[in-house]
Amino acid sequence: MSPLDAIRRPEYTGERRCWPCTVVNAAIVAVVALLVAFVRLPAALFVLVAGGAAIALRGYVVPYTPRFAPAIAARLPYDFGHGDERRTSDALAEGELDPERLVTTLVDRGVFVDGQGGDLFLSDDFRGDWDSETASLRALSDGALADAAAEASPTGVAGRTEGEWIVIDADEGAPAWLSRPVAIAETAAVSALTARGLPTETAARAATPLRLFVEACPACGGDVVETAIGDCCGGTMGIYDTPGRDVLACESCEAVVYEFPAE
Repeated sequence: MSPLDAIRRPEYTGERRCWPCTVVNAAIVAVVALLVAFVRLPAALFVLVAGGAAIALRGYVVPYTPRFAPAIAARLPYDFGHGDERRTSDALAEGELDPERLVTTLVDRGVFVDGQGGDLFLSDDFRGDWDSETASLRALSDGALADAAAEASPTGVAGRTEGEWIVIDADEGAPAWLSRPVAIAETAAVSALTARGLPTETAARAATPLRLFVEACPACGGDVVETAIGDCCGGTMGIYDTPGRDVLACESCEAVVYEFPAE
């Protein structure tokens, strides 16, 4: 390992770099260098070089940047383009079903089985069908996935893509914005549920709570675990950084599969 490798923080650089944090750190380094220049010019040059190198290799040089940078970046007259990254995925269908009635229905259709202590588990048959549908949808392009999700939605009239998002336009009301993992998981669940005789509207609303039982990432097939996602102004904070929101997310690709409601 080279000395530079010991300094680098790849989790905060490259595609995961938070540009608002980078800009705030660069401004702080520049101000410090300017102040030092009044005392000694060579020292100011050292501050600029060392600070710039630290930002380039580590993402930011000022400790605890993600805690204060978002508030500063929000006041800057520039759009850093992270609005989509802060968006929380919608569901395939709005509205909730009565929990007791839903559980009874899913048990009757062989989706759930009772475990010890009254806990519910997905039946092996249903999980197998759901996983099979998920694998098929995972292989689709975003455009084809958007079409499939719109067909699975009880109110969807057309599917389209906006950047990394699957957007389902409805005949009435606002469109639904789905992350690719959520679109795959819920569309696959609707297919597996309707095959068991559930109406599309019921299946679509049941698909959201069923995401609590996802074990394999809809996006890449990696293991899904309960963890937390950090809140940052950009892409720096991953699911294993400063806790912010409790989620189910993939250990491999960090795709968020389910976000627990805030207490």
